[in-house]
Amino acid sequence: MEMKMTDKSKIEWLDGGSTWNPMIGCEKVSDGCARCYAERMAMRFRKPGMPFGGVVDRFGWTGLTRFFPERLEQPFRWRRPRRIFTCSMGDLFHESLTDEQIAAVFGVMAATPQHQYVVLTKRLNRALKWFDAIAQKYLPWINMFARIISISEPIINIRSYFQPGYMGKRRGETPIEWPLWPLSNVIMCASVEDQKTADERVPLLLKIPAKWRGVSVEPMLSGINIGPWLLDEDGLDVDGGWPQNHDGLDLVICGAETGPGKRPFKDDWALDLRDECRDADTPFFFKKDGAGKPTLCGVEYHEWVK
Repeated sequence: MEMKMTDKSKIEWLDGGSTWNPMIGCEKVSDGCARCYAERMAMRFRKPGMPFGGVVDRFGWTGLTRFFPERLEQPFRWRRPRRIFTCSMGDLFHESLTDEQIAAVFGVMAATPQHQYVVLTKRLNRALKWFDAIAQKYLPWINMFARIISISEPIINIRSYFQPGYMGKRRGETPIEWPLWPLSNVIMCASVEDQKTADERVPLLLKIPAKWRGVSVEPMLSGINIGPWLLDEDGLDVDGGWPQNHDGLDLVICGAETGPGKRPFKDDWALDLRDECRDADTPFFFKKDGAGKPTLCGVEYHEWVK
């Protein structure tokens, strides 16, 4: 039995996009993980022979992960450009994954520039180490992987993306120049739930060589001040000389915990985030309030990077 990837997800910020899980599995690292939605979903398929057998048990995540090389081709099967949540049922930067496995996922993202990918992680230390490593070792491998896929993939002919002077002449796309790093179609996001986790993870995120960086405050368990990272008032410059948009966050996603046993949420916490984003001209996306409504004090906020 294989659990199919979602061709059209109900996750609000995907805007009708899809989830893609070339790996599954995780383990809890902070308070925000206590009522993990992915864990609850996985536990429905935990018996031997089912998709998450061994990855979860009756107590939840076991700390084991599973990588599926055969799922790497999935984004090529989606002809319509879309927003894709990468590893919605795990953490791409889990310690059990090898650097090469992570690089394979980024190779697919590099080879499918028609899609936009969102990568959420709580493991910013591992992510930063991986990005540092690829500067010397894995970037050429990612580029090679993307080129090979673009030539050999029988499902969609995307060779035009990698032929200088050809792309854009037939379908109006913007020509792509190599090297493609950092990937313009990937948004790297730190998942945080309170001030403590924001203080720990956001500075690491801002050191990662990504074109787009965001923070997902879900579930929101307390008020959070992110103004300094939006405006770069603390001088949190990214080192390493990588090309980038700017030194602050490009996107803020926010949402309350919902369902039975949900923890308290105050509208004022989210309103403060909204105001900070407005002051910095940063997109603010609100998912759901404590009652499960997709509005904040009756107003919908579905802003996104452009």
